[in-house]
Amino acid sequence: MARVFILGAGASRFAGYPLSLELWKFVRDFPVIEVMAKRRADSFIQAMEQVLRVVPPRVVDQPNLEGLFTLLDLAAMGAEPLGLRLLTGLSYVLR
Repeated sequence: MARVFILGAGASRFAGYPLSLELWKFVRDFPVIEVMAKRRADSFIQAMEQVLRVVPPRVVDQPNLEGLFTLLDLAAMGAEPLGLRLLTGLSYVLR
């Protein structure tokens, strides 16, 4: 008899990976040592913090990143509902 495993979104939780609502805090607080990676991480974090001021999460440190990235995709295509393209430094995120 064949065995089938159905893995849900939290399948890697046991290995210490964050669930989607915990992902932002994980990314923001992850220790980055290499200089170029640190610069890129800092630029990304700074830009995302601007976005989070426009679209604040319901719960602190638990934004819906999937929804935010959808809004950023719309902004990159010019069909944005929230004026995200006008944020300074956001061109890094929209590229």
